[in-house]
Amino acid sequence: MPEFSWVERHAFEFRQTDSKPNTCFVLLHGFAGSPAEMRPLGEALFAKGYDAVGPALLGHGINPEALNLVHWQDWVEAARDFLHEERERYPTVVLIGLSMGALVSSIIVSSSEPQELPDALVLLAPALKARDERLKWARWMKYVLPWFPETVRPQAGLTSKDGWKRLWHYEKRPVHALAELYYIQEFAKTILSKVHKPVLVVHGMKDLTVPESSARDVYEGLASRQKEILWLEKSGHCLTADVELDLLVSEIIEFLGRALPSIEK
Repeated sequence: MPEFSWVERHAFEFRQTDSKPNTCFVLLHGFAGSPAEMRPLGEALFAKGYDAVGPALLGHGINPEALNLVHWQDWVEAARDFLHEERERYPTVVLIGLSMGALVSSIIVSSSEPQELPDALVLLAPALKARDERLKWARWMKYVLPWFPETVRPQAGLTSKDGWKRLWHYEKRPVHALAELYYIQEFAKTILSKVHKPVLVVHGMKDLTVPESSARDVYEGLASRQKEILWLEKSGHCLTADVELDLLVSEIIEFLGRALPSIEK
């Protein structure tokens, strides 16, 4: 077992050393966040006997200024390249994205070559919409205002008293990057009908960042024949660090058992 850091914002790889699992989970974090928010899920899946890896999307886990240097297509292409590497290593690959990471995941699945696709997709709190009204103005405000302060604290909406301590995110948001988030939202709305892989959509009912309607719209827009939606009653936006993590893991594994009967550790 690896020694897990309490707060680690960098990319992680949890790979079994005493066996070679057939399945790997690729975990993509959200906007202005870091792999830290996916690490608890990666740890839990690793404990179940699976491999789990979580890359840092471009511009993340460094400093807020770094987000001003990238566009949403950079997030997609970097994640696609990372998925390609894991696809070559494992017979079965499952892609899990949180918030913006869920949009990146959906775009990858809608536009990749068949041999590059993950076998299944899990979309956690997909950020097709946002409660923050400033987002839709960011594409114009970026020319006159460099930063927005963070208005929702990481612990907001979390039932867990300590879950927020496992998160690492930027304290201020580059308005240029928020405009890119808006653009990826708009693009993601156009490609859901091209997603045909099995998909599990999950949303926390205490989410103060993304409304419930976002998860519903994603679910209804997917072309997948096998799709399910799960509501976690006690979880906030970063449901990977909240009190229902164990339930989330069991539901993911059960869904994959139905969607991919041949899935193995």
